[in-house]
This record gives sequence, C-alpha cells and structure tokens, in this order.
Amino acid sequence: MAITNLFAGTKKCKNLTQYALMHGVPDYGNMQQFDMYEGGYQFLKVVSIPKFMKELGAVDTGYADLINNYLHILEYDFKGFDGLDNITVDTFDITSGITNVNMISQVHMQSASQLTARYYERSGSPLVKTHNLFLTGIKDPRTEVKTYHGLIGGIGSHQLDPGFENEIFTLLYIVTDNTARNVEKAYLLLAAQPNEAEENIYNGQKGEIELKEVNIAFNCYPVQGPDVSTAAQQVMNWMNNEDNPNKVNFQYDKTIYTGTSLIDPKVTPTAG
Repeated sequence: MAITNLFAGTKKCKNLTQYALMHGVPDYGNMQQFDMYEGGYQFLKVVSIPKFMKELGAVDTGYADLINNYLHILEYDFKGFDGLDNITVDTFDITSGITNVNMISQVHMQSASQLTARYYERSGSPLVKTHNLFLTGIKDPRTEVKTYHGLIGGIGSHQLDPGFENEIFTLLYIVTDNTARNVEKAYLLLAAQPNEAEENIYNGQKGEIELKEVNIAFNCYPVQGPDVSTAAQQVMNWMNNEDNPNKVNFQYDKTIYTGTSLIDPKVTPTAG
C-alpha cells in the first residue's frame, strides 16, 4: 500500500536542521531559523446548507434574502472559532509492583463537538431570524413535530421527506500562515447545526445603548486529513487569484475606498 503524507496540502516547515536555534548562543543575525507560527489568520467557507432551507428560499424570496445574508455574514464577517480539542491519549501501567511506566493504550481525536464563533448582529436580525427559521423548521417548539415549515406535506412542487440529510450544514474551517496564502490546518465540519436562536439579545434597558454580539455555536463532526487540506489550499488559491472577481484585497494601498471617485477639485458641494 502506498504511503500518503498525512499533512499533504499544508504548509511545509523550513529546514531548521542547519541552524543552532537556542543551542548555545542564539544567532539573531540569521532570522530564517525563527520562522514562527502566528495565530490569528482563519477563514470559513460554507460548503453546503440544509436542503430544507434551500427549498424554502426557492419558495419565498423573503426567506432567500434572509438566508443569503446569513451565509454571507458567516463567511465574510468570520473572526474565528473556539472549541477545537487536542489529540489526547489513555494509558495503561506496566509495573513491577514497586515502580511503573505508563504506555499509550488509546488515542482520541475530537468527534462530536461544539465550535463557537462570535458575530455582531445586524439591524434586521439576519442571524437570529435564520436560526429561528432553522430550529423551528426541524421541530415545532410547541408540538415537537418536524415540519420544514410546510415542505413536509408539500408546497407545490417543493416537497421534502424528513431526514437528517436535509438539516445539516457542511463548513470548511481554514487556518493559514501570516500571508493568508498557505494552509496551516484545515477542518471539514460535517453534520453542522447551529444549536440556538439567540433571542436574548432583545433584552435591554432604556438608555443602555450597545451593539449586540451573538455566539453562534455549531454542533458538528470535525474531520481533517490530506484531502481536506488540499481542498482548503485550493480555496485560498482562488481567494487570492487575480482572475477571481471577488478576490480578497489584503493590501490597504490597493484599496479604492468608497468616496474617492466623487472627488472633484473644481466643485464644492452645495445644498438645495
């Protein structure tokens, strides 16, 4: 059987074996040996959405606008996740009755998980409304009956049979190096479902004016591997591709700000 590199698709480490690093007097004149990992560069790609929500958007343009705004915020306003766990082990003892040594008996990788991302809600409540739509479509909160808001039983040609396959998101979480070009790590989040409609943001007191942050917690099953990493690298390549009409601009000096095209040195605006 051919051996596939477990970390194919991720950024390779520079060859550090030629440097002394901190062994003895550090050579701070040779900074190539201090190519450190910097956290804080992460992206989210929505791979697929629940089929029943897609069908609702096809039936009602109001639903379509709501869901599309929600998906756009998920991707474009994403700052990062909390909730990823370490790979851990269980051990067993080998003992003489007087002394002992621990050896690995089991290795555990994260399975059923809850990853949380923080967003500021927009006026019109697209995040809270979409979660309300999602959760109450899966189970009516007063009867616990699955309805898909009318798709079970039919809305014209838009009908669905109940099933978990109609109720899940698939998301791709990508962590990059400080160039936003090379993948450090990637996770495909399978069977992802937001587990809360954050209606407590509507609590408030007169005179207490504040922005409302919502914690979007996805229950999911994170998977990793060379196929996931390679796909993530393709996403980052396209994100940085000059031929991409939605290419992400990471350079302030190449940004054309709204308003610059309105500058006319010959004209001073007037009212009326």
